[in-house]
Amino acid sequence: MRHSAFLAMLALSLGPRCAEAADEAHPPAQKPQPGAGPSSAEVFPPGALQPDDGLTTPPPGSPEDQALWKASVRMNNALPTQRAEAARLQWRAKSSRLDERLGALARKGTPEEGQRAEALRRKLQGAMERDYETLVRRWPVDPTRVCRYPELDFTSALNAGKGPDERAQQAQARSSLRKCLDNAQLVLRVLEDANGQLASAISDAEAIVPPVQQPTAEGSPPPAQLPAPPATGAPPGAGKN
Repeated sequence: MRHSAFLAMLALSLGPRCAEAADEAHPPAQKPQPGAGPSSAEVFPPGALQPDDGLTTPPPGSPEDQALWKASVRMNNALPTQRAEAARLQWRAKSSRLDERLGALARKGTPEEGQRAEALRRKLQGAMERDYETLVRRWPVDPTRVCRYPELDFTSALNAGKGPDERAQQAQARSSLRKCLDNAQLVLRVLEDANGQLASAISDAEAIVPPVQQPTAEGSPPPAQLPAPPATGAPPGAGKN
C-alpha cells in the first residue's frame, strides 16, 4: 500500500513540473499579430548571440568556475531524472503483478522452475524495497531543486564584479556549490545503483513468468439484439414480440 501511495504522490508532484518543463521547452507557435514587433528569430537570426536565460549560458569567470557551473546544471537535471526513473520502475513491477506471477510459478511449476521463480521473487522484492527506501529517505540535498539555489548564488556572485568584497562572496558561493554537488553525487550514485538493480530484477522476472492471458469472450452472454424497426405503413406495435 505504501508503495502505491508514494507513487501516486510522486506522480502528482512530478507531473505538473514535467508538463511545465515541456511547455517551456516547446511553446506553441503563435501567429504574428498585425502591428506586432519582429519575432525573436528575426532579432536573433541563427548563429547570432542569444539572450542569456541563466540556464544555457555560463556566467563570466574562469574555466574552472564555468566547469563548476555546468556540472551543477547537469546534476540539477540528472537527479530528478533518476527519481522519475525509480517511480517508472516501481510502477512497471506493480502494474504487471510480477510478484504474484512469480509466486504462482513457484507453486505450480516444476521443482526447478519453482526454485528459480522463488529466488527471483525474493530478488525483486529486495530490489523494490531498496529502491523505495532510497527515494523516501532524507537526502542531504533538495530532491527537486537539487543544487539550484547554490547555483543561483554562485551565478550572482560571478556577475557581481572583481572587487575584494565580490571575490570573497564568490569564494563562499563556490564552496557552497561544491559541497552541494558532492552531496548530490553521493545520492545520485546510490539511486542509480538501486534503479539498476531493480531494472535487472524486473527483466529477469519478465523473462521467466508466463505471459498474461487476455480474457476471451467465451462464456460471456451474447450482445442484446434490438428489435427491427417496423416497416413503413405497418400498424402500431408491429415488430414487437
